Amino acid sequence: MPTPRPKASTSRAPAAAAAGRASAHTGAGCASPPESPWRGQREHSERARLAKRESVLRAAARAFALRGVQGTSMDDIAAELSVTKPTIYRAVGDKEALIQACEERMNARFLQAMHEAEADGGTGLQKALRYQWLSLQLIDGDDFGRLVIVLGANRDLFSALSQSTRAMREQVQSRVRRWIEADRRAGLVRAEIDPRVAALALFATFNFIPRWYRREGSDSLERVFEQHRRMFVWALSDQPEAHWLLA
Repeated sequence: MPTPRPKASTSRAPAAAAAGRASAHTGAGCASPPESPWRGQREHSERARLAKRESVLRAAARAFALRGVQGTSMDDIAAELSVTKPTIYRAVGDKEALIQACEERMNARFLQAMHEAEADGGTGLQKALRYQWLSLQLIDGDDFGRLVIVLGANRDLFSALSQSTRAMREQVQSRVRRWIEADRRAGLVRAEIDPRVAALALFATFNFIPRWYRREGSDSLERVFEQHRRMFVWALSDQPEAHWLLA
C-alpha cells in the first residue's frame, strides 16, 4: 500500500494509553520477545555490556507498552530475559533509572524523525507532516516509540522524566512553528494564519490518532493520516490545490 507523502513520504505512529490500550492496539504487530544475551554469554567486554543493557531496555519498553509502568515489575523484566533481578540492576539501575533510560531512547527516536523530515526538504508544511508520519509509524511499530503514550499517562509519577520529554516536544514544536512561518513568508500559507496556533492545532489533532486508531478497524493507518494531512493542507495553504502539497 503506498505511503501518503506531503513530499517524499510522511511520519510514524500509534500504541495505546497505558497497559490494556497499548496491548489492544499493537496486537499482532508486536515483535517477538527479545533473545537474552545472557544465554551462553560469558564475555565481559564493553560490547557485551552494551548488548545486555540494550536487551534490558527493549524488554522493559515492550513490558511497559503491554502492561503499563505501574503494572510492570523488575521481576517481570528479569523473567522475560531469564536472568535474576540483581542482574537487571547491574545492567541499568533501579526502576526509575530504567524508565528514564527508555524515555531518553524514545525522545532520541522522535528527534531523529524531526531531523530526517528536515533533511528531506520541501515546504515547511511538507516537513511538518513528514515528521508526523514518521512519528506515527514509530508509535505504531517501535518498542520505544510506543512509550510516548504509555509514559505520558504516568507523567505525574515520574516528574523528573517528564522534563526531558517536554524538552523534546518543545524542540519539535518550535521547529514546526518555524517551518510554518517560513511558508507564510513565502506566501504558501495564508497570511492571517498564526504559526503558533497552526502548530498547536496540527499536534492537537494528530495526538488523538494513536489513542483511537485500531489496526483491526476498516481504515488503514495510511488512510487515516491522509485525511489528517489533507485537512491541514486545505486549512492552512493559500493554494491548497497546488501539486507541491497534494502530490
